[in-house]
Amino acid sequence: QNDKIYITDLGLGKDQGKGKILVFDSEYNLLDTIGTEIHDNLGLLAPVMIYEKKNFFYITEYGSNKILRFDEKFSFLDWIGTEDEKFSKINNNSWNKTKKFIDIDLLIPHAIKIDLNGLIYIADSGNHRILRYDSNGNYLGWIGKNDENEINNTWNDKKKSMPGIEPGAFKNPLDLFILKDSLLISEVRNNRISKINLDGKFQGWLSFDTKNEIFYWSKNIKDIIELNDPYGFKVHNNSIFIADRGNNRVLIIKSQNLFK
Repeated sequence: QNDKIYITDLGLGKDQGKGKILVFDSEYNLLDTIGTEIHDNLGLLAPVMIYEKKNFFYITEYGSNKILRFDEKFSFLDWIGTEDEKFSKINNNSWNKTKKFIDIDLLIPHAIKIDLNGLIYIADSGNHRILRYDSNGNYLGWIGKNDENEINNTWNDKKKSMPGIEPGAFKNPLDLFILKDSLLISEVRNNRISKINLDGKFQGWLSFDTKNEIFYWSKNIKDIIELNDPYGFKVHNNSIFIADRGNNRVLIIKSQNLFK
């Protein structure tokens, strides 16, 4: 936003604090920091992602299983999560019950994204599901695989989630990108990127057709691009930039066919 660069500093890791967000201008001059005063100056607990939408900044605290929301001046507003063991373990924490935006038991959350209609999507990585809420924080269900070995592709919320390898199932979904009427999802432990309609239906995996030499979204597992522990990714100008962590590279794919 406004040519600013935001870098997550995990600090000491887990629940030890000292995490923060560094804000730089386009010339790499440090402008500000976010989160150092959180939890009575303990700092953020292993922040892994930051996302800005309509002057709200969402920071995922990996170390606390929570997501914190800040205003455009980087003042803390409210949070997403629940009162778990970390709640009582961190003295003088900032998770005031009166400031809770969404009450949900997250496990190792990562990306949070918001579509054009204001719907909120959260990659609940440790629970192997994608959650959805309206702009007021009202729960609208989840997609993934349930504990009865069924693919939940209707945002049904009646059963518990579990990991899976089938189309429409996830194993540690991590990053998200909203592409028109679809959701792109990186899956760290399944080593793939999935494309799901916003209505929950599976569309395909990021793949390459060797015969026609074209990238596409395939439902055929044999064409899936070989990734290893894909972490974050970005889409820009008909290109996708993938932090292919296990292969020690940033993989760049340019293809108009992928983003029609």
